Amino acid sequence: MKPFLFCLVMIIGSFQLRAQSSDELEAYNTYIKFLNECTHGLAIAKALLDNNNKELNRYIDLPQATTVAITNDDLPSNYFDKPDDNSEFYEISPIELSEICYTNSSGLSSSVASSLNNQTKQIVSILNQINQIRFDLETYVNSHDLNEKESIYGVYEYLEKAVKLFNNYADAHKKLANEINSKYKGDTDPLYAACVDVHAVTKSILRNMRRENESNVNNNVSKLASTITKLSQVAASNRSSYSMSNYDYLTKSIDEKATKIVTLVQDYSSPGHVPVEEELYGKHYYYHNQLLNRYFNYTGPGFVRDMNKLLTGIGLSYVLLDEEPLLFKVIYPVKIVEAQALNETKTIAEKPKEPVPNRLEFSEPTERKPEPKPTPAKSPPIKSRDMIIVEIYDHFMMDRDSISLMYNGNPIVLNHMLQMDSEKFYVEYDPNGPNVLSLKAENVGLMAPNTVTLTYRKEGERKKKKLINQMVAGEVIEIDLNQ
Repeated sequence: MKPFLFCLVMIIGSFQLRAQSSDELEAYNTYIKFLNECTHGLAIAKALLDNNNKELNRYIDLPQATTVAITNDDLPSNYFDKPDDNSEFYEISPIELSEICYTNSSGLSSSVASSLNNQTKQIVSILNQINQIRFDLETYVNSHDLNEKESIYGVYEYLEKAVKLFNNYADAHKKLANEINSKYKGDTDPLYAACVDVHAVTKSILRNMRRENESNVNNNVSKLASTITKLSQVAASNRSSYSMSNYDYLTKSIDEKATKIVTLVQDYSSPGHVPVEEELYGKHYYYHNQLLNRYFNYTGPGFVRDMNKLLTGIGLSYVLLDEEPLLFKVIYPVKIVEAQALNETKTIAEKPKEPVPNRLEFSEPTERKPEPKPTPAKSPPIKSRDMIIVEIYDHFMMDRDSISLMYNGNPIVLNHMLQMDSEKFYVEYDPNGPNVLSLKAENVGLMAPNTVTLTYRKEGERKKKKLINQMVAGEVIEIDLNQ
């Protein structure tokens, strides 16, 4: 072959290889995005199932159990698909992403595409079964008398089915993510390698908590601490290599959240304290879900999202890091446990007591009228330079987080449910006044924490001050606008 022709073939071959690699990476990352959105939908599903569980327990013998005022009517007909009303429940839903996965799999070999697509279809089936349980429960409760013991057991059977499906999803999630990471070897960048190490060790800790393998969790604490130190050192030493405006913010955020995981795991090991209201769930369940909700998953927002933003921002070719699904567990009230013990010993149970007045009630299909959005009180005409523009929104998802917002002790909005879209309010700035905004989390919605973002600026100014908060119910944050 002539030298010129040989060079031309090599150039064309190199271009085709890069194009193939790019298509391959896009396909793999669509599957990871699909898995991460699945974990978000499952968090909402878990919250509603927990609510059903607590309502049933409260009906029997746990009047202190607290529930969230949420019904099937408040949610899309499928947790995991595009909402019926086109609201922004997701940017792209898991079901929609699964279809994109099938399309993008054309960039993979036929055998790999077939394997990944079959796994995706199995996961979609699991999601649809989890979604269906909420309607099956509603139908069952409406057609059975819960004053009868056998009827009560039937409700718990539905909840136990959900437990199995959550576990099936966790296994399927792990299998799909592992196969993708085994097929594609990404960038050899040291920052990427350091992020992967922190992510992998944290995943190992979570999975050992799920299996209630405490010794393996303890063995990984020091390993996690050392990988975090290494990541911090790599981030600092390579700072000049990357051109990214929020590089320092993201690396600091990752370090802080990962370090808090170390502290949480140390608490898990000794003394393993669990709040009174969570004692029935047990230590492993409580710490596993706390770690995910606060520092690892998107809901926190956790460091996995920060890592993906960081690695994408510095222009690396890599497979996105995946999140981890929450545990779901059924809690039985004392009377049910006692009844089961009596059945096992073949002891004759006492006659049932009179019906309990606070019957469990599920939602009835009714025509819902949209609640009018509260509007701020009218202010007298003032100069534009004396106006402060305040914006609030839920930066996670529509899970009924509510807040109250005060300005110098006067209400702007009270018990206001946050929206995904930013809402603006105008208040008068007094150069001689205190000018204090007070933000109170009235609840945590379907899923803790209360995820509220607040921004403010003087009218006419371009730069906003932005506060991203994860608040517990009743927490109050004060912002001094004079500073």
